[in-house]
Amino acid sequence: MKKCLIFGNNSDYLFNFYKKIFPFCTSRFSPYIGFMIITIVMARYNREELAIFSYFTALFALPVTILSMPLAMIGNLVTSGQRDGKSGGAIFLSGIPLGIILSISGFFISWIIGDFFLNVYEKESYQVYIYCVPFLIFNNYLFFFIESFISSGFIAKIKALLSLLSSLFIASIAFYLSDIKAIDVFWSFLFIEVSFLFFYGGVIFYKKIDWNLKEINYKRITSQLIKFGSPIAIGLAGQKLVYFLLTQRLMGINPLYVSDLSVIMSVIGLISIPVGAFSQIHSLFVSERKLSEQYVFFKVGLFLILLICLITMLLLSIFMKEIMMLYGNSALLNNTPVYISIFLLFITSSYMQLGMSHLRAINDTFIPQGVANIVLIILFLPIIWMPSFNNMNVSSFIIVQAACLFIICLFLFLRVKNKALSQVGVSRIDLLGSNKG
Repeated sequence: MKKCLIFGNNSDYLFNFYKKIFPFCTSRFSPYIGFMIITIVMARYNREELAIFSYFTALFALPVTILSMPLAMIGNLVTSGQRDGKSGGAIFLSGIPLGIILSISGFFISWIIGDFFLNVYEKESYQVYIYCVPFLIFNNYLFFFIESFISSGFIAKIKALLSLLSSLFIASIAFYLSDIKAIDVFWSFLFIEVSFLFFYGGVIFYKKIDWNLKEINYKRITSQLIKFGSPIAIGLAGQKLVYFLLTQRLMGINPLYVSDLSVIMSVIGLISIPVGAFSQIHSLFVSERKLSEQYVFFKVGLFLILLICLITMLLLSIFMKEIMMLYGNSALLNNTPVYISIFLLFITSSYMQLGMSHLRAINDTFIPQGVANIVLIILFLPIIWMPSFNNMNVSSFIIVQAACLFIICLFLFLRVKNKALSQVGVSRIDLLGSNKG
């Protein structure tokens, strides 16, 4: 039987990073590049529809994020379970009922949201998109299981192929019709998610996995998925809500600002892929290390994040104009303030990801996510709703958001350090106790 993938076995942190960064980046790069191609196509052929598309993805990201994050924890549970001699296959099967329940719930929640928030014209697209929601949720469960337990490289190739085919299909429609609508994109999304489901299922049942049905424990695994995943889900949902309210604010000033925001976020999302991949690798590696070693790895992680940011910004400074030109020759985007806002948000969000991932590795999720939401909701939203922002451009909103993320980063870093210091204190007490004994 093929040996399943285990994270963190190699004591060399840098070697672990080098070995896994490429497949982790590829599996995350593919959906983003597909999404970026769609954004570019819509920005060039139908900028008004891009605003609708951005509004939809922001609105329905809430149920998808809330319901899929508990399922995304299956990778951590399988990794730690295998380390303790448990069957990864049994852990996976134990979580499937929760995955099905949350996926079906996502469909009905999206249905209710659409009835309340959308007008008649928008509901034409919504009636297609809501069928994507359950697939988005359940496919997350399958993806994180395959990535952590079977093969990160193989799953990266599948995501790359299907995402590329989907985006090229949409680009072809826009090219031949000289137009593209949000509903066309959502039909493509539905096709790609159904395809992912069949591919993921095929991979899981093709691989020789020790299912060990005797170890199936639905109650325990369901409880663990909810316990560890819910704080992250609520935290990310709060951030999605903030983004949605930001689009609402910009829509009230100038509907085209929402399109500009979508372009900026698309660029930031793209260049943040290596950071997101590294943060996940860091989290899985740290979760299997001794408590006394974890803070050392965090400091190494800070340096690597800085290195990634510097290389990315160097490349971006060279090719920024060409990248922005892909989205259309808009003077609102192709200027220095926009470039500065992108750099600032990229740096602060990168360090926030590292801080969150490290704390997640030591099972500290509730307070960090709560503080992040409090800062964004209590500080960021009131600021951007001030009357003085009625005449501001999109870059001003982004810079304010970056400043708020900087505050969150300071809190996260202090919390990581305090956790490390408290652990040192506990270790010393235990050592003294053992010496006295």
